[in-house]
Amino acid sequence: MLLLSYFDDVLSLQEKSSSEVIPNGSTIEVRRFVGAGVYDSNSFASLIWDYGGLNEEIIVFTSGDKEVQLNRKFTGDGIKRIAIVMTNGNISGIARLGAFAEYLMVN
Repeated sequence: MLLLSYFDDVLSLQEKSSSEVIPNGSTIEVRRFVGAGVYDSNSFASLIWDYGGLNEEIIVFTSGDKEVQLNRKFTGDGIKRIAIVMTNGNISGIARLGAFAEYLMVN
């Protein structure tokens, strides 16, 4: 099981991310996503496939402490990335946000 995790302070009206490029031809299966420390309705943790690309897809979007079980497969092309994106939608203040995703490299 591989783990993509990211915990950090996010300034108001900003987002931070952590991502990994999936090698060409490799398939991953995302099993679980946990958004942690997202305590108010204006802050979010997201898991995004092809982050920053043309076909960006939100896999999971959470507010509050949530755990989501998934069984989604994605095939890499050496450019597409899986990313955790944390957004602080508050107009003032710093939010301590975090999340992690568990996934398998299927081939």
